[in-house]
Amino acid sequence: MSLRSSIRCLVKSSRPFSTSAISQMPRRIDPDSKQGRILPKPLERIPEPETDPNHPLWGFFRDKKALPYPEDEKLAGRGWTVFELRSKSFEDLHTLWYVCLKELNIMATQMAERRRLMVAHQTSDHKERRNAVRKTMQGIKFTLSERVVAYEQARELAIAEGTITPEDLAAIQAQKKEEEEKNEQSVAAREELKEPKNRRLERKKRRVMRALELAEFRAEREAAEAQAKALAA
Repeated sequence: MSLRSSIRCLVKSSRPFSTSAISQMPRRIDPDSKQGRILPKPLERIPEPETDPNHPLWGFFRDKKALPYPEDEKLAGRGWTVFELRSKSFEDLHTLWYVCLKELNIMATQMAERRRLMVAHQTSDHKERRNAVRKTMQGIKFTLSERVVAYEQARELAIAEGTITPEDLAAIQAQKKEEEEKNEQSVAAREELKEPKNRRLERKKRRVMRALELAEFRAEREAAEAQAKALAA
């Protein structure tokens, strides 16, 4: 075989060479063609789970949205003043307290979502809304403390003037005794919570005392050894 004929054989048997990754990929064959094969069918899309529209966790979101629009942040009003809160009943103050607490939870959820998305943490409107809610809660506490002080002063004045009946006086004394018992129980509960801390302090004191005793023992032993060496010399 001549050289020319061998080169022709090599050219006929060779395949086109390509460095492209696309040319190396298998071609998509139509399944309806005669030489085609059946392609796998995609899975059906999993439907989203149904949630209760009245689920309690929706209380942590405003209008069921994780983040509000900037325009919605500007719709917040001012906080309640102490003068306005003084005219409210105990039930109204109780309801208003939990409304403010719910608002703080919503704003905490928005802050967590901003951190997760790595967007601006706070805006001026967000800060103003949060300060207004906290100011309202402080006003509720101050109003209730004023009422407690006024009640205590009125009770002491009635007892001093004798304008209260013995039955009412006995009821007041029983109520006062119950309050003292509750205070004692709360103090005992706090002491129980502080007990592990006290134990840690005691263990720390013991370690310090042992270290001091060990240092004194070493100093006495070194002094005795030095005295013994001096006598031997």
